[in-house]
Amino acid sequence: MNACIFCKHCDKESANADKEMDCTLLGTKVTALKSCPGFKPQEETDADKKEKERLLNLSTEKPVKEKKVAAHSQVKKPRKKSAEPMTVYYDPTRPHLVPFGHQQEALDKYKNADDIALFFEMGCGKSFTTLAIAQAKYQAGQIKGLLVVAPNDVHRQWYDELVYGVDKDHDGVMWQEMTIDFQAQCVGGRGGQPELYPFERDDIFKFVSVNVDTFSQPHKWEDIVYWANNDNYMIAIDEATVIKNPDSKRSQRLLYEFNNTVKRGKRIISSIKKHPVRAVLTGTPVTNGPMDLWSIMEFVHPNYFGRNYYSFRAYYGMFTKLTVETSYGSSRDVDVLLTEKTWQGIHNCNDYTEASCLFGCSEDTYMTIKHQDHYVGPYKHADELKKLLEPVATFKKLTDCVDMPSVQYIERKVGMNPAQQAAYNSMKKDLLAQ
Repeated sequence: MNACIFCKHCDKESANADKEMDCTLLGTKVTALKSCPGFKPQEETDADKKEKERLLNLSTEKPVKEKKVAAHSQVKKPRKKSAEPMTVYYDPTRPHLVPFGHQQEALDKYKNADDIALFFEMGCGKSFTTLAIAQAKYQAGQIKGLLVVAPNDVHRQWYDELVYGVDKDHDGVMWQEMTIDFQAQCVGGRGGQPELYPFERDDIFKFVSVNVDTFSQPHKWEDIVYWANNDNYMIAIDEATVIKNPDSKRSQRLLYEFNNTVKRGKRIISSIKKHPVRAVLTGTPVTNGPMDLWSIMEFVHPNYFGRNYYSFRAYYGMFTKLTVETSYGSSRDVDVLLTEKTWQGIHNCNDYTEASCLFGCSEDTYMTIKHQDHYVGPYKHADELKKLLEPVATFKKLTDCVDMPSVQYIERKVGMNPAQQAAYNSMKKDLLAQ
């Protein structure tokens, strides 16, 4: 406590070293720090020093983080634990990637198209092809930037390779993926920012990669959707089979939150893209058969097949009825994709009535099986489906890309702890880990 040594008016309750008060000694208003001759600062005790030191330590232990805006980067930086908004300027002195033949073919096909389906096998360069298409569209004034929705860790790989470059020849030289200036952010998942921050500039290309699981969470996806719907951005889903189940919340949000959608209850009456350019990327579009394609193409272009999911499933799949007992003692029929054994049974039936009674198949399925010589899977109208996909889809296998360099394998030796070594020895000896 700082107090006046002459004036009892400045007691412990009211004394303040820098507050103006009535002084009975001088008969005027004074401030102890400026004009009071009796002001005597209290000496700092050891206890005061310790308290001051404690408060200082508290202030440095957990600093308050401010929202980050894009920082400038022109050189390679080591990967940080968490991504930060970055502004990167094209450096003509550094090498940049050039499309291979199949990538240039895709670029020529899609640079003026709105619906893009890159069904490239792993290793064919889906990511770079997508960036090349996005850059061409940006330079033509068709889009303002690119939003990529990708699985966890893959979304960070998009960001790292775009911002820092690609070590194409494994010699430490980082090749640029784009030949324009851009801003980049990575949101959600491992290594991503906790949220999408405002961009520093509005006059250069904007890139955002986001973890697909963000769209499974209650509200985090809303900022991404608001940003993407607010301007003309290209939207791409990497490993697009993540939306193969159209009934999941994640799929519903990705399919319809970027659209102008009219619903009647849960039923979609109409769905129109707010901004035209969409892309899907996957090397395995039919992991579980052509049924996966409905959601993938619904994202690319709403109502692409002119059918809802259940109509699409019935038209392109061959099903039989299976009666199951419920927990309430009743029974119900479920659709099951037919097996080779069921196919043979239907093929041996004399007419559709017999096949329907025995196996519960549709007339279309019965007629398809009757025109087949052998079982080729539980699907039908495959040629028709392939023809429908041709205008927007490009299928490529690694063996088709003749101008690509051979695959390079990097061997890394990994040690094992005693427990792992014991399990390995057991598997090596008995082909079974105990």
